[in-house]
Amino acid sequence: LLKRITGLFSDYMRISEVQLLYSPAKMPITLLGDPHQIEHLFANLLLNAIQAMSAKSGGMIEIRVKRNGRKAVVEVRDSGPGVKEENLDKMFEPFVGFRHEGFGLGLFSARRIANEHGGDIKVASTVGVGSTFTVSLQAAPIEP
Repeated sequence: LLKRITGLFSDYMRISEVQLLYSPAKMPITLLGDPHQIEHLFANLLLNAIQAMSAKSGGMIEIRVKRNGRKAVVEVRDSGPGVKEENLDKMFEPFVGFRHEGFGLGLFSARRIANEHGGDIKVASTVGVGSTFTVSLQAAPIEP
């Protein structure tokens, strides 16, 4: 799923001079839920990361996937400008954006989808360093 999504954005990343480092889980993880909505969630996070770095001409996005019990945990880390701590909670509110383009619905939509699938999104950010979005979603049990 994530390889397909990153493939959709490959031209945009190349034009934006954004490099991608993808670290998949050791074993494939099957997510539980609507694959189209989950794809939309990760597309929003990836687009947000690319756009965050477009102002500074490039950067790095790192995606790491791992299993934690019955959850799949996906970290999307960017080397964008970062966000002040007092603005972190506002990032997931509708119509709140920190860029001139867009409507401020991408992260709101991503969190709503994660919550509807029994998961969540958390964000950590440092101004001048970048942001890390950690998504946890329900995963199918490991088959023997």
